[in-house]
Amino acid sequence: MIGRQCARRGRGPRDRAASRPTTLSTHLGVVGVGAVGQDGLVWEDSDFGPGVMLTAPGVHIKSAGATKSYRQASGTSDAAAYVSGAAALLRATFPDLTAGHR
Repeated sequence: MIGRQCARRGRGPRDRAASRPTTLSTHLGVVGVGAVGQDGLVWEDSDFGPGVMLTAPGVHIKSAGATKSYRQASGTSDAAAYVSGAAALLRATFPDLTAGHR
């Protein structure tokens, strides 16, 4: 069984020190997530580098809001939802994969 977790990595420009992988995204079975814009380029506030395994749309994403409405937001948290779906499809296609596969 794959025990994957998606770790959002973007924290804005102030935390981009040499694009170091965060501790969480370096753990076995954790997928580091980055965000891209509609142009397919890495979003300016997304992290990047060796700790990011997958990037997904993360700019101007519509999702359910907290007050029975929709919201539009940007961030790696929004991108993590897409990456979680990709991980689920990968797991369904290759059921024998383990968390150690990269």
